[in-house]
Amino acid sequence: MHARKPDLRRRVRALEKSVPPWLKPDARFDDEIVARAELRVSEEDRDICERALPKPMHEVTERECLAIAACHSAITLECTRAGYRSLNEFLASYCGGR
Repeated sequence: MHARKPDLRRRVRALEKSVPPWLKPDARFDDEIVARAELRVSEEDRDICERALPKPMHEVTERECLAIAACHSAITLECTRAGYRSLNEFLASYCGGR
């Protein structure tokens, strides 16, 4: 039975090597998606989101709502362009790798 283990390991390594680099999880790729999304949103909207989101239990203003929607739309678009099926799929990958 021990004779099979090296054979299995060799096959697993061969399979891992056969996966193209662009299909392997890479934190830099996820960071690039976030960076591209940030470029789609104005600096003002990013600042508003950064100030609004950490506040627990406060009523969101209309301007904050618009800024959050702009950020959400940008990251969703970039996730789709990168091949993710949804923002949730991206977040699982992004947050799971950290």
